[in-house]
Amino acid sequence: MRTRRLAGALAWSALLLSGTATAEWTDIPISFFGPGSAKVVGKSVSGYAIEEQEGLEIENAKGIITDLNGDKKPELILEIDLCGTGGCPFQIYDGATRKRIGELSGGTVWVFGRKVNGWPILQTYSPASATSGAFQCLVFENGQYSVVSHVDLYDKSVEELFNRYKSAKELKW
Repeated sequence: MRTRRLAGALAWSALLLSGTATAEWTDIPISFFGPGSAKVVGKSVSGYAIEEQEGLEIENAKGIITDLNGDKKPELILEIDLCGTGGCPFQIYDGATRKRIGELSGGTVWVFGRKVNGWPILQTYSPASATSGAFQCLVFENGQYSVVSHVDLYDKSVEELFNRYKSAKELKW
């Protein structure tokens, strides 16, 4: 129930940005990453349960290795080389189990200090054009990241999103 309540609050934040509601949203992400953040991780991915797939050559795999949940076992955020105008697909692997715990796509992914079930809230923005795109919120529930809200943003809402989140630091490996 707590997760759904928080998801509702995050959906509210998406409505604020879309211009269909007015109020103050004060939760700011602590970091972000995108296609330019990933570096070749190569042999660092050995031991992770990575499935063979189109667009992924393990020896040239790009990603970010960072501890998302604070267990001192860094997660792997793997970039799948199928990037397009809306960003890149990413897969998240748990550092403890080495299994995939989520998939997301975006031109920008924000990581929040606020956590659900011990894992940070993630928000993504995938551009559809220069002035519009999809804004999603993901939370960790039932062993994986899942989308809990999605809203399309246009014009000033896109500009406002990036202005609000501009203090986030880029995650790099």
